[in-house]
Amino acid sequence: MYDVDPIIVFAIILTISLIVPELLKEVKMIIVPFYIIGGMVLGPHGLGFEANDALVFVGDIGILFLVFIAGLEIREYGKIDWKKPVHLSIISAGTCFLFGFLLGNFWGYELITCFLLGTILMSSSVGEIIPIVASSAHLREKFSDFLIPAIIIMDASSLFLLALLIQWGSDIFKFILFLIQAFLLILLLVHLLPRLSRWFFGRKILKPRETDLKFVLTVLIISVALGYIIGLHGIIIAFLVGTILGHHIPNEKTHEKLHGFGYGFFIPIFFVVLGMSLDISFLFSGAAGIILIGAIIGTLITSKIIGALIFSRLKRIPKREGLVLGVTLWPQLSATLAAAAVGFEYGIFDSELLTAVVFMSIITATATPFFVHALVRSEGKKHGMKGHILIVGYGRTSARLAYLLDMDSKDFIVIDRKLSRVRLLRSQGIEAILGSGDELNVLRKANIEHTRIVVITIPDDHEVYLCAKHIKEANEDCHIIARVHDWASYEKLKQERLIDFAVWPEKLSSEIIIKHIIDSEFWENEDYDGVE
Repeated sequence: MYDVDPIIVFAIILTISLIVPELLKEVKMIIVPFYIIGGMVLGPHGLGFEANDALVFVGDIGILFLVFIAGLEIREYGKIDWKKPVHLSIISAGTCFLFGFLLGNFWGYELITCFLLGTILMSSSVGEIIPIVASSAHLREKFSDFLIPAIIIMDASSLFLLALLIQWGSDIFKFILFLIQAFLLILLLVHLLPRLSRWFFGRKILKPRETDLKFVLTVLIISVALGYIIGLHGIIIAFLVGTILGHHIPNEKTHEKLHGFGYGFFIPIFFVVLGMSLDISFLFSGAAGIILIGAIIGTLITSKIIGALIFSRLKRIPKREGLVLGVTLWPQLSATLAAAAVGFEYGIFDSELLTAVVFMSIITATATPFFVHALVRSEGKKHGMKGHILIVGYGRTSARLAYLLDMDSKDFIVIDRKLSRVRLLRSQGIEAILGSGDELNVLRKANIEHTRIVVITIPDDHEVYLCAKHIKEANEDCHIIARVHDWASYEKLKQERLIDFAVWPEKLSSEIIIKHIIDSEFWENEDYDGVE
């Protein structure tokens, strides 16, 4: 172990969280396992650095932010049909529990150990599955509106069962009291937070700049703290708070700040610190338990896929999509490791079984993103439309443009990163692709090589530049019209000949205002009151 100042370890962790995305952005790899691997290399069983209590605390905030942001994004899917999440959680969790229980029984473990093993296999790592789903437009379109809620239900069920197993053979009164307190807290949040949010955000006063952000963070932390007081795991409360507040935060900038706050700071630290806590040195200590490790991993991946295939058959989802769903459910991290550690602490697990479960977590956490990436690598076929118009970014300006093009029966495609907008466009019979216009693979789905005109209306000037650059590289004859917001961006685009025509809304607005002032009748009529 290196005895160094914690700020040095913190600086190294931040460096890892910065470098990993930069190294992987070109190959479009899912970055979560590399955060974890970086933490394993850095940690006590690698280079010898140790995460102190403060860093572990920041990591704990990271998992809360991850689940909270997932709850916020539920608003994109509109009104959720909770039948699918409940059905998936029942089928998948039930299948995994049965397989885990039978495996423990086959290995000759006691009844309570079999129950705990089945309980552990029920859960999935919401902390890793959320980034996996978010990284793929295909997964977002197919699964995001029911998968994340289903995982929360499964994790919550697993944690409740763990609490029950801990009370095995003791007074059941404490557990019943816990259930009542948890129910009352959830009921309180569901009824209080919407009213509190409507009052706070609806006030007609001038608020300090970051007041909305402070309000959201305060509500989140207080709610989670209340959950911890009664013994309810923070991920359940964080997801619930995110789901509620997501429908009441009126300012899109607040959503963006929360997303940046989480994914830019807390969430990467969570994965790196998690990697630092994992010990794989037992792999080099001998062959004992290798068969058990293989059996647990095989049982997990088999039960997850079987459960997903049963669900897909009942919901008439294609088998391949069911297979992808099952593989996406493989990761076992925080809840699994916590449950295994508690089981070992209370004598339910022996060291061999604990080691096997830890190794299962490491393998599924690092391997799943690569399997998912391989299965959905060819997601989305290239559109067959040629000589068409492409609109990148769907907002107020482009919505009017799309309406006029549709009325004139012009061929056009819209690219937007919000699932709710893409679904709305498709419901109106308009071709729409989910994704970001600054990604070349998304542009290729729109058949950019045969596009005649592209209209770029996304708000970020850097993304406009990347989008225009990719388009010109793929189709130099394409006529590009872009909306810009400052002189530097306009000059850069024109100098590199990336656009053919630019619209500068702020400049146009100022010209109209100046023209109105100069040409106004006010200068001729002193009684002019400004009303025309």
